[in-house]
Amino acid sequence: MKKKKESKQKLWKEIQNNLADGNGMAVIVVDENSNVIEEANNNSICKILYSSADFSSECDKFCGKAFEMANRAGRTVEYKCYAGLECRAVPVKIDEKIKFAAIVGRAFTKTSNYREAAERAFSGDWKKFPPTKFFENVLFKGAGNDLETVVKSIENFDDNKKDALEKFVEKESIQKSFDIENSKKSNELEILRLREELKRRGWLEQTVQKFNDILREIDSDDFWLQLTQIFAELMRAERSSLLLVDEKTGKLFFKAAIGTNAAAIEEEKENLGARVARQVLAVGKPLMIEDVEKIGLKAAPVERNYNSNSFISYPLSIGAQKIGVLNLTDKTDGEPYNNFDLQLLNSIMPQLAVLIDRAALKHKAGEFEQLSVTDALTGLLNRRYLEERLAEEIKRSNREGFPMSFLMIDVDDFKSYNDKFSHPEGDKALKLVAKLFKDILRGADVAARYGGEEFSILLPQTTLDEAKNIAERIRENVEKTKFDMRRVTVSIGIASCSKIICNAQEIILAADKALYKAKSLGRNNVQIFEDSIDEQKSEL
Repeated sequence: MKKKKESKQKLWKEIQNNLADGNGMAVIVVDENSNVIEEANNNSICKILYSSADFSSECDKFCGKAFEMANRAGRTVEYKCYAGLECRAVPVKIDEKIKFAAIVGRAFTKTSNYREAAERAFSGDWKKFPPTKFFENVLFKGAGNDLETVVKSIENFDDNKKDALEKFVEKESIQKSFDIENSKKSNELEILRLREELKRRGWLEQTVQKFNDILREIDSDDFWLQLTQIFAELMRAERSSLLLVDEKTGKLFFKAAIGTNAAAIEEEKENLGARVARQVLAVGKPLMIEDVEKIGLKAAPVERNYNSNSFISYPLSIGAQKIGVLNLTDKTDGEPYNNFDLQLLNSIMPQLAVLIDRAALKHKAGEFEQLSVTDALTGLLNRRYLEERLAEEIKRSNREGFPMSFLMIDVDDFKSYNDKFSHPEGDKALKLVAKLFKDILRGADVAARYGGEEFSILLPQTTLDEAKNIAERIRENVEKTKFDMRRVTVSIGIASCSKIICNAQEIILAADKALYKAKSLGRNNVQIFEDSIDEQKSEL
């Protein structure tokens, strides 16, 4: 009996694999308790969602009830699962009894469904999963009703009629092979294109986040060299140079270089950037060249010993203020730079420009100028700098359509803290609060002491939802931190740049109103200024 049972299991596994692989469908066998007995050609989306603590319960509502559905109906049951995949729950009979259920399909019926899944994975509720693994094995229902063929084969399964079943499968496979192959080809290009796009977009987002994290750790003493090094690694450039604008003369001067002769660059002085960088800075648009010889550009000096004819020259600016030019060349893989490389730089440059501008403040001649924009107690920027930067970011947001958010933060019951424990202890508490801000904020965010126990934070290219997440992390971090004298909490108000709130005064007032609401609701909470347009007009 044992050998007969093992023979039956071997037969079923062989048939299962042949059906799944031959028809491009998933075949998952589960028992009455929803335990997976065998699986073949499973959809990678299903693998990840079903093993996720956040989404397995959603999957259980569908595939988790496959045996129950098939057994209750006594026949095949069609359903579309949580992920939008077409499935069949097919009863599997052994010795005339339903012993298992086969989940067949787990396939998209249209490429539009696949696009929806791609968007969810890139910017929706599946965003946290690695895109390459998530879409590693995506299944489509093709022409020729390949899903129905698998279902029919399983419905006709009889462990006592092995030869008949094998002939049926072979016959169906031959008849359908041409249609299935054509179907796969029709979907193949779309799948590959979408998969590659998702992979690139996911990589882009991860790279931007990594870039911001690294920049936060850069020590100011060698900021420029490390910054240039990061760009060289990010863009896979063997050579990278950073030229900055002299505020007095308006000319470019050398600041840092990787993989190139810095002394040779500095020797040019008067002619520095004459070949490309000056024009790029004047026009204010990046230049990406795949092959310099094809555009008739004057060749670089021989002593530069460039290995590639491809380069990117990218202007750095904040609003109308021109900061400098980043140059990249000699890609490590020998390939020319392309539009994806340019897209990556476009995603990073707004954050970079703010960082460079702030770093430049620390290196300007004379400590007085630096102190004039810095709060002496906390080391954060002061209200003067914040309001100037806010005005510039609002202009950029209105001009280019970038989101932008602003936080007003107040330390709760701080007067009583000072009165009870002394002003020196209050100063220590404010310093610690400022440090907690720095620990959470990203490289491009601008934190300032607005006055007294009130702080403000500018969040460039940040939506209201993203700003709320950041604000909640700040609030929670302060609440959980142990202060010397007593527990400290903060209240936070958020406003975002919009058609109604479109200048610095209005956005500060809006965030302040949201802060007032947070304090009136008991303090230690986050509130968003998001009333109706009519109410916004009347309030502002």
